[in-house]
Amino acid sequence: MSAVPQAVAPSPAPERGAAAGPVPPAPTAGSAVYLGDVRHRRHAPREHAFAYPTAMLLLDLDELPGSLDRHRGWGVERRAPLSFRRVDHHGDPAVPLAEAVRRTVEERTGRRPPGPVRLLTKPRILGRDFNPVTFAYCYAADGTTLQAVLAEVTNTPWGETHAYVVDVDDAERHAPAAVGPVRAGRLGEQLTWELDKVFHVSPFMAMDHRYRWRLSVPDERLVVHLESHRGGERVFDATLTLRRRALDAAGLRAFVRRQPLGTIADVTRIYGHALALAVKRVPHFPHPDR
Repeated sequence: MSAVPQAVAPSPAPERGAAAGPVPPAPTAGSAVYLGDVRHRRHAPREHAFAYPTAMLLLDLDELPGSLDRHRGWGVERRAPLSFRRVDHHGDPAVPLAEAVRRTVEERTGRRPPGPVRLLTKPRILGRDFNPVTFAYCYAADGTTLQAVLAEVTNTPWGETHAYVVDVDDAERHAPAAVGPVRAGRLGEQLTWELDKVFHVSPFMAMDHRYRWRLSVPDERLVVHLESHRGGERVFDATLTLRRRALDAAGLRAFVRRQPLGTIADVTRIYGHALALAVKRVPHFPHPDR
């Protein structure tokens, strides 16, 4: 069937003095829901891989409690089926979370991010908190230029935490395909760091590893890719690939649908795959401090 030609309205003329050429998309920032998938792959000494759907929140800490409290079933610092609690995250619970993050970043990098702190995390679900890693993205005053990332890792089953901090100025940078000038830490940019492993995470992974992290500056798409190398050989990698949704009633319903069993499913997977590694006779490495 042939298409019927449609009249096309002429594009409005540019304002006097406006620069010609394509206009870059508007920046995407602030609190959001992110939906996607996570994949883990072990390459040595035995191969083992799995992937599953996941959902996370990117919470601008300056927008709490209102960004969540106004939605039915969600709460900040109060009992609710899905909730955010300060005590579950970095630093002294008596210190506001954004302030605690900025202090740690300043101690590690020598500069204090003046702009928003946005936390990529999972909420408590039915009172249970389980976050193997959360990422605190720390911005310049403009709210779109990333300056540093604090990644707080929790090990299983010991429940200890450690904060890694990486500075955007130290990153290997890969500009996104979007139109616009290249600027360190801009939306969608891919950033890569290499750093030593200093925190025992898995009983199936030795301490003498070196990490390679690749993170995108959160935008419509958010990617975290972590590799663990030992003696120049890639032993393990994990990839988190997410797409942004608005943090509104529809977005929060999509969050629940994406991961209906929440932390129960995450914990079950962790221990189920640990059992699979044991069956495959992957070497066991005891906690160095226990």
